[in-house]
Amino acid sequence: MNNYYTCSFCGVSELDAKKLIAKGSKDEPAICSECVVSCVNILINYAAVIKPVKMNVTKGE
Repeated sequence: MNNYYTCSFCGVSELDAKKLIAKGSKDEPAICSECVVSCVNILINYAAVIKPVKMNVTKGE
């Protein structure tokens, strides 16, 4: 077994990742910069889907 961190999401090693965010031992979760970007895009798309639609309703209808 090697002594390198790996991304918990995609499995890329710290040698191949642009950046890897990790804290603690090698057994702790870590995430690479590419997966961070993917997660941000997922959250942006999710927010766009669930964003409430403003309806043009007047009082008394």
